[in-house]
Amino acid sequence: FSLGKLARVGARGILIAVLEVGFLLWLGTAIGGAFGFSAVQSFFIGGIVAIGSTTIIAKVFEEQRIGGELRGLVFAVLIVEDLLAVLLLALYTTLGRGEEMTGWGLAQEGLRLVGFLAALIIIGLLVVPRLMSAVVKVNRPETTLVTSIGICFAAALAAQHFGYSVALGAFLAGSLVAESGEEHRVESLVRPVRDVFAAVFFVAVGMTIDPAILVRYWELVLALTLVVMLGKPLAVALGAFATGVGVRTSIRTGMTLSQIGEFSFI
Repeated sequence: FSLGKLARVGARGILIAVLEVGFLLWLGTAIGGAFGFSAVQSFFIGGIVAIGSTTIIAKVFEEQRIGGELRGLVFAVLIVEDLLAVLLLALYTTLGRGEEMTGWGLAQEGLRLVGFLAALIIIGLLVVPRLMSAVVKVNRPETTLVTSIGICFAAALAAQHFGYSVALGAFLAGSLVAESGEEHRVESLVRPVRDVFAAVFFVAVGMTIDPAILVRYWELVLALTLVVMLGKPLAVALGAFATGVGVRTSIRTGMTLSQIGEFSFI
């Protein structure tokens, strides 16, 4: 994700993503409330079903060599989704500190979040692109790899220090590295490491799943599955059609985005 890509997404991708995420947040929250969860817990459930996986879609599109209007539209929506996911992660971290929070307290936390993001992005834009360009010029792949991972860990630790998710810091680190203009070279070096960590991540997640919980909450699991498989593609397709996309492409876009991914586990 490059910060520059957001400016090239256009109103169509932004509108579709905002409509989709907003609708799924509301629907997931409503379902959580219907099953007796608190307002905060229900809001977490809404976030689980609202955000898709850029990693999964990118892998599928690469293997199937899918291009054209569908690819452009899907990735435009995913770019905005990623940005919204970062904001949701920060908000959930704040809410996770306590169930009860006044409007003023939430406003203070919001200002604190904006200050942290602004500081990290401004400092990062001044330092990271120049650093990466200088490191790449050395023409030592191992140095580029270590530097990229170091930037990721540094941003993640900074986010954790201020009470936010390490995923937020890591995401922003990747965005800042992409601003160096060397994202393709860095990505090719980091890909093996990414695949290893992805495998470890999903294994760790799988080890935390208790099948007994699935049986205990089977009705909720079924409801959320239907939301992802039916509600999510419907929201995307209607949003795409409303912004002037053809019926066929709108339906294909909706079906492509009928999934959730790593942000939901986080």
